[in-house]
Amino acid sequence: MARSDLTWTLVSIGEFERAGHVISRAMEQVRVVRDPYSLAHAYCGQGLYQAAIGEPKAAIASFEAAYRVTQRADFFSSYSAVFLAAAYAQGGRPADALALLLEAERNGSYGQANIHKWFLHYMALAQAHVAMGALPLAYAAVSRAEEIAEGAQAPAYQAAALQIHGSVAAKDPAMKADGTCAIYQRAIDIARPCGMRPLIAQCLAGMAQVHEAAGDIAAAADYDIQARQLFDELGLPLDSPTRRQWRTLGSVPSGG
Repeated sequence: MARSDLTWTLVSIGEFERAGHVISRAMEQVRVVRDPYSLAHAYCGQGLYQAAIGEPKAAIASFEAAYRVTQRADFFSSYSAVFLAAAYAQGGRPADALALLLEAERNGSYGQANIHKWFLHYMALAQAHVAMGALPLAYAAVSRAEEIAEGAQAPAYQAAALQIHGSVAAKDPAMKADGTCAIYQRAIDIARPCGMRPLIAQCLAGMAQVHEAAGDIAAAADYDIQARQLFDELGLPLDSPTRRQWRTLGSVPSGG
């Protein structure tokens, strides 16, 4: 479990090679221990790593494996549910994501006091709603995530929520490019002291796309160059899905 949490933190700061070694060791351990809770936790760590390096189908498979373990062992893991929902939303299955999240809400699965799980819930909910074109619901969900992050004084959570807020605003025809980019810039300013390089790269790529859509080619090119440089430093290949679309899985260190 410690190695799974470490993987989560390592991918959030772009240490992908080290994260790969750590989660591989965790998976070796759980195959020997055969404890269902630890196995589900390890599958979640593996899914976060796969999502971070741009393997969305493999990430969904890992999160589904974690979810199946919890069902067979008859216990609910809210982390496996919210991570699977976020992967569904990013993998083109927002209706499946929404179904998982709404079921968790109905069942009271997270517990009222668990801010970390509720934060991840609202982040995944925002992604599901924006993928379905329900912008008002997406704004409401991400605003709730921001409130939780600010109340917890968790800068990594704040940065991640702002990144998702920016991706929602980018889909909003009423939002001007400067307003959307201001949201992304605030995410970058908070993420930089935390060392969250993948999130910063994603924000820069988002800013490039927003300016390109607005017809400001010079600004778009500038942000695109910055994003490319950072993605290159992170060692992500040019054809990586992480370089082509926004991601949040793995962007928030464990515990915020």
